[in-house]
Amino acid sequence: MDCENVSGNGPGERQDLIVGVEDKMTLREYCVYGLQQVLVESSGMTFPVAAGMALGLPKETIQYMVQAYLIGAGIVTITQSSRWLKLPIVQGPSSVFLALSITLGSTLGMAATWTAMVIGGIISTILAWPLGWWGKLRPIIAAPPIYGPLVTLIGLSLTGVVIGLIIGRPGTPSFADPFNGVLAGVTVVAAFVMTLYFKRGFLRFGSILLAIIAGTAIAAVAGKTNFAAVGNAAWFGMPQLMPFGWEINGAAIVVVIIGYAIAIIESMGNYVLVGEVMAKQVITEKRMNQGILGEAVGSTISSLIGGSPTTSFAQNIGAISVTGIGSRHVITTSGIIVLILGFIPKVGAVVASIPPAVLGGIYVITWGMVIMQGIRVCGRMPLTNLNMLVAGCTFMVGMGAYFLPAPFLALLSPSVKALMSTGLIAGTITGITFFVVFKFILRVDDK
Repeated sequence: MDCENVSGNGPGERQDLIVGVEDKMTLREYCVYGLQQVLVESSGMTFPVAAGMALGLPKETIQYMVQAYLIGAGIVTITQSSRWLKLPIVQGPSSVFLALSITLGSTLGMAATWTAMVIGGIISTILAWPLGWWGKLRPIIAAPPIYGPLVTLIGLSLTGVVIGLIIGRPGTPSFADPFNGVLAGVTVVAAFVMTLYFKRGFLRFGSILLAIIAGTAIAAVAGKTNFAAVGNAAWFGMPQLMPFGWEINGAAIVVVIIGYAIAIIESMGNYVLVGEVMAKQVITEKRMNQGILGEAVGSTISSLIGGSPTTSFAQNIGAISVTGIGSRHVITTSGIIVLILGFIPKVGAVVASIPPAVLGGIYVITWGMVIMQGIRVCGRMPLTNLNMLVAGCTFMVGMGAYFLPAPFLALLSPSVKALMSTGLIAGTITGITFFVVFKFILRVDDK
């Protein structure tokens, strides 16, 4: 094994976890705590819905995307917890790829976007094994002046999607309906109350899911949503291979590979948090690469069937921290539950029927928290001149890309437009370039 106890105590002693990573439990406990982790992860089921709505896809396509996401997330969660990383890590869709799928899908098309995700996953797999580069790149791509601004940009890049969900799509009956604000407001308030007033238990861990249910119930009573598609959906369905077609686009591949790097940064931090801080294990470079290998392979499979690349879900780590239930076998159980749900199209139909305004309300909270996480990283970094210059330029270039005038973008080819108008990519390239040049090549002394 690549891990060893570093707590300074005996190998059987635990510090932060009531139930340790390797501890066994009863089948009933596996099912109960595994289902609890599924409820915590439930907000991830809405990511394909947000992407599909932003791209104006038919409801049937959105239903399938939810199904594909569940299958992909289930496979990666099972393999990460039982085979590759061997930690209680739940995998879910990445906000990075939600933003990129909307940007690339609207400019280059679905086929080019999902083909790039598959190719990017294969390249990320090779970089993890046999090359083992991801662990070595950690000092660069996970540096606070790069990582902090990028996490913030992820949240900021999705604000337009949130507003669009709440206001509605032009040409639809719900567009500019004042009741949209009521639905979004009720959802936000419900999530606030359950998060702030309940510290543990179902109401705390299921707060996002329950807030969605509350908003959707009000919409149903008011006749603002329709669940007819649920009745028409089948009870069992198999995934399709490359349902959106194949199309190789160099610019899309470059953008997606950078997206994988950003998602992997997030996973690296979560591996260390769960493995070293909570489980008192050493996360070696080799083990780090094994975890990234499992994530990359799973992301490739998920993309092949029309799902999304996955990353470790921080919400589930929070649930482990509060409950103290850190058994990786519980997480394996949750992965099995998610995988089974992926073969039931009715589940996708239910999720796809959630009113857009309710989703917008939930994302006001969840993506707002993503923004604050990035700001917190920046606030904790040493405020040297180099760090502030790199972080500041990353912010400015990343945000500036979203304000490029339409007449200028019209002069560019679709591929160049995709590169220049994607703030995450423009910011990443800027930050990494300046940081590598001045930190590692010129070795500026900025203590």
